[in-house]
Amino acid sequence: MNAVDVLPRVRTESLVIHRRDDRTIPLEAGRRLAAELPLARFAELDGNVHLPWIDGDAIADMVHSFLAGKEATASLPATGCRLDEAGRALVLDGRHEPTTRLEFGVMRTLLRASGRVVDP
Repeated sequence: MNAVDVLPRVRTESLVIHRRDDRTIPLEAGRRLAAELPLARFAELDGNVHLPWIDGDAIADMVHSFLAGKEATASLPATGCRLDEAGRALVLDGRHEPTTRLEFGVMRTLLRASGRVVDP
C-alpha cells in the first residue's frame, strides 16, 4: 500500500511521532511523511523500538497536547526558552533540544508552578 500521491491533499492537522533509532522504520521515513503532509507536526521520541505502547505515557502526552492544540506548555520570555509539549523538547533560541521523560517532567512541573515551592 502506498499513499504518497494523496498525502499533499490531506487537509487536516496531523501528528507524526517517530523514535529516533526505530529498528523497523528509519527516522528519515517519518520525516518524509511529515514533510509530505501539508499540516503535519513531526515529533521525535528517544529509543529504538517501533511499538507505540512502549513508553506509552510520552506518546499519550504528545497526542493529548496535539489534540488540545498546544505546542508549548510555558515559556520564559526573557531567556528565549520554552517547552514544546507535543515534541517533549526544550526549545532554546528556536532549536529543539530533546529531553528525557524525567527532564521534561521536571521542567514542566517547575514552569507550571510559576515560582511556587514544589514538593518532590
